[in-house]
Order: sequence, then structure tokens, then C-alpha cells
Amino acid sequence: MIWPNRWFIIFLLPLLLSSLAAGCRGQREGPSTARKHSPADGSTAAGSSGAGISDSAITAGSSVVADDRIVIRVGGLPVRVRVSQTPEEKERGLMFTERLPADEGMLFVFGDERRPAFWMKNTLIDLDVAFIDGRRRIVEIRPMKAFDEDTIHRSRSPALYALEMNAGWFREHGITVGDEVEF
Repeated sequence: MIWPNRWFIIFLLPLLLSSLAAGCRGQREGPSTARKHSPADGSTAAGSSGAGISDSAITAGSSVVADDRIVIRVGGLPVRVRVSQTPEEKERGLMFTERLPADEGMLFVFGDERRPAFWMKNTLIDLDVAFIDGRRRIVEIRPMKAFDEDTIHRSRSPALYALEMNAGWFREHGITVGDEVEF
């Protein structure tokens, strides 16, 4: 019975170690993708599958622009957004973003209407979040302060989408609750 042990040590162990090392090299470098959204009730952006809207549904009413951003309309105004599609993108959100151009943001898509919650862990810039229902109407707009890990920003009404923009963007453009978001 010594042969299987020797065979394992000579052939399989080096193979396993090299596979392990290759897997570690393939990991993403940079900041951790710690949860951006509160896991309080399981209705977070990080936990959603993105179901309920497809790439074709977004691009049908939107213009695709370079670098994976699309143009949507908020209260009739064009806005370039990155759509969070994977759980990792939803968890990361706009963490570690040092500057967000004036008319750009991030659109979060949930699988069903829920009361999503956000927090500002590792978020370097002040943001506003608009919660948007299934009819694509804004149901609430909330300010969020950079680095505020104590406040959970939960929608008071069910929402199917959330749109993060620079702080003050909605106010500066006269966008209010009830305005339509087109994509």
C-alpha cells in the first residue's frame, strides 16, 4: 500500500499545488468587494439576480455608449449609466470611485419589487439614490453621505430599480418623486 501514497506525493500533490497557485493568481487585485448594501432582509441589490430586465430590454429604449454604459432618460434628461449586472458589481456599486462625471450614474436592477437598502461603505463621494418602481416612476430620492457606514438607506416603497447619481443631481435638474425614467 505504499505505492498509492508515493504516487500521490510524486504526481498529484504538485499538480494540486500548481492548480491552487494558478487559481490564486486569477483572483481580482485591488480593493475587496465588501457588501455595499445591507443584508438585513435579503432584499438587497447584492442578492438580486438582475432578473426582470434583460440586456435587450435596457438597450431597446437606450443608446449603448462606449465602455459598457448606456444612455437612459431621467425626467426627460439624458444620463449615462453603468448597469450593475452581476452580484459582484452590485456589491461593489460605486465603492472606491473618486469622481463621478456630472451626468453619469449607476443603475441597479432587482429581480422583483422590494424595499432595497444601501449603505456607503468605502464610498468616497456623496451620492443621491432614486428608488424606481416597476412602472419606472421615481418613488423616493434619498441623499447618502460618503463613508457613512452607520446609516442604512432603505426605500420606503417597493422598487424594482435604484439609480445612484452625484449628490444634488436630482435637485439641480428639478427631478422629483413621480418623474419617469426611460430605458
